Amino acid sequence: MRKRSIVFAGGVVVLVTGLGTGATVAAHHHEAAAADQPTVAAQKTTKVERRDLIQTTDVSGTIGYGTQTAVKASTSGGTITGLARVGSVVSRGQSLYEVNGLPEAVVMYGARPMWRTLQNGVEDGPDVLQLEQNLVAMGFADPADLTVDEHFNSATATAVKAWQALLGRDDTGQVGVDDIWFTTGPVRVAAQSLTLGDAATGTVLETTKTGREVHVDLDASQGLVVTPLEKVTVTLADGSTVDGLVAAVGTTATTTTSGNTTTTTIPIDINLAKNVSAPDESPVTVSLTTSTAKGVLAVPVKALLALSEGGYALQKVQTGGTTQLVEVELGSFAGGYVEVRGNIQEGDTVVTA
Repeated sequence: MRKRSIVFAGGVVVLVTGLGTGATVAAHHHEAAAADQPTVAAQKTTKVERRDLIQTTDVSGTIGYGTQTAVKASTSGGTITGLARVGSVVSRGQSLYEVNGLPEAVVMYGARPMWRTLQNGVEDGPDVLQLEQNLVAMGFADPADLTVDEHFNSATATAVKAWQALLGRDDTGQVGVDDIWFTTGPVRVAAQSLTLGDAATGTVLETTKTGREVHVDLDASQGLVVTPLEKVTVTLADGSTVDGLVAAVGTTATTTTSGNTTTTTIPIDINLAKNVSAPDESPVTVSLTTSTAKGVLAVPVKALLALSEGGYALQKVQTGGTTQLVEVELGSFAGGYVEVRGNIQEGDTVVTA
């Protein structure tokens, strides 16, 4: 730390010119000079203010659409005659692909996937509830006629037939495993695994969420603690920034070795507050909050003086223009400011270096 001595009547102080802003320093409890110091002409001053001191650390990440989910045909029968195009968004009621000229994997909203044929007599279950919720939402049933619950009855079958007729399918009143693709919302087609004319079997498409997200492989050795719903700032490759919210923090670390270096990382996914225009997998910088001091008294770091006997002080401007050396304890640092505690109040004027 570079220091420069300044001599006052009544004591020697050392002006702090190289104090780092990345750590907290606690002052020794020495009695500061109580006598007024002479007026210091042409000195710059600042006010002691109450503010939030938020310290951040920058980490690298990439922007994309998140994890891809495979849309599979469970039966090997028929020919792929239609595919949703890559980059398109498929919403409720729309089909992801077509087999033998008929729509398959019609998107409906729900948390559980299809795992069985739904028809009259099937055992009650949450998949029936999801189906009925969507049939009502798409206008194929009136809530007054169809009780939305986990029970498949004749009213459910009637609504299914109306839906099948619109799609051009046989109105059987039963729903097969490949007929519906339940998802929590609209999906974006990320890739086509099959092409037109292929047999309808295995993975047909890959889908993602529709909104952009940022992925960070956080180096565990940094000791940073990140929690879901934590607010972050993301800086894109073009220098623009966008607010983000931590959506998921991985619970399993990944260890990779390159040469003699071994790195252990934890995956972090971040949702963006708005859609941005940036190439897929382009690099971004994420500012993570490492400490926050709310509503503390703070001054610019350059206002600090290091006392020769230890500790730190401020030159507090008195009425009439004289200054008094006031010892302070230091707290958090952030953005060129430092938290101060002692015989100092909000609005006091202090000399800066």
